[in-house]
Amino acid sequence: MYKILLKTWVMCTLSIITLLVSLAYSLFTQDPQWVGRSGSIITIIGLLLTMKNSVLSSSRDIENVMNEKFHYAVYVPQKDSQEYNDQKKITEKIMNDELIGLALTITGTIIWGYGDLFL
Repeated sequence: MYKILLKTWVMCTLSIITLLVSLAYSLFTQDPQWVGRSGSIITIIGLLLTMKNSVLSSSRDIENVMNEKFHYAVYVPQKDSQEYNDQKKITEKIMNDELIGLALTITGTIIWGYGDLFL
């Protein structure tokens, strides 16, 4: 469940669903504060996505984290080798997750603070 919940597409989908449900409820009840409240959930989702490859994964197994952090101090793969390309793909995925997480955090915070003014 943990690995499914922290997938990038799942977290983005949860953010969109949260915003749409809150927007619909705000329009239904004529209470714009629900849009702002959704921003707090989106902010939490963005932070989780930003931290999933560092803080959340590292808290699970300290030995793996130490191996990842200190492995290349002794051995650096040759550029354009399979291992180098594999590591590059992993790094790109981590950077992409963190960028999307940051965007969700910023968007959620803006909605949280000013969402009731948009309606």
